[in-house]
Amino acid sequence: MAIGLHLMSCSGTQGVPFRKAVMMLGASGTNFNIMSNVVAENTATVARAVGCTDDPDPQVTLDYGNRPFGKVALYPSYDDDCIPDRPSVLLRKGAFVKGISIMGSWVANDDAWYAQPTISHKASVLANFQPFVLGLSQSSLQRLLTLYPLVDFIHLVHIDEKSTTEYYRAARINRDIWFTCPVIDFTRQYTWFGRDSNVRLYDMDQTKFGPVFQYRGVLQLRVSHLSDIPYLNEDVAASGDNSAHQRELEWKCRCLCYFRRPDNF
Repeated sequence: MAIGLHLMSCSGTQGVPFRKAVMMLGASGTNFNIMSNVVAENTATVARAVGCTDDPDPQVTLDYGNRPFGKVALYPSYDDDCIPDRPSVLLRKGAFVKGISIMGSWVANDDAWYAQPTISHKASVLANFQPFVLGLSQSSLQRLLTLYPLVDFIHLVHIDEKSTTEYYRAARINRDIWFTCPVIDFTRQYTWFGRDSNVRLYDMDQTKFGPVFQYRGVLQLRVSHLSDIPYLNEDVAASGDNSAHQRELEWKCRCLCYFRRPDNF
């Protein structure tokens, strides 16, 4: 998300301090992280939790939750200044810095840890993301479910993972809403308005976190959110899979994303 917000800050009129970027962990077209009651409510909740109760700034949200690794994420909000409008609106206006080489990505099971593994009804699937995706009618919600027929996820269920078919359905919907679709949409619009922009996409299907997930009893996470970080940013989980195969893959990923040759990418 940070890369997209940099590119759209001030409607793209002030430039950015980089020429190439890897867009990981979502894109800024995901408006529910920018402009909704969730942002304001989380701002107040986190401010109280950390003891900052003197007029907390409503323009910034620190949002943390019960994630497998623990996490503190910074979500800015629409402010009529640095972010002058909803990111999806800016994107469709072409109001962003152009001419930047971009590599966009998502991870195979990118949002698997946000759903409860035991959910068993379609109402629970919808409730999993409705607080964040505002304004959808009941007909739209039902239409969304038809795009993810339950039969498509039966093969993912394993008895040792203690997860339901509805869980995998919810995880896939979450992944597409939060990560895959925003990245595809952003890069499509960026290419359309940029014309000569150099844009690439990748779908990460590898993880080093297998041993960690097995130890913690959360094998259903598989290639989860943040799985690409150890390959690209040299952050290796101490108990992760550091086999020879993984180290070789890590080296290849870093060569690709660090643009080792000036004329590469």
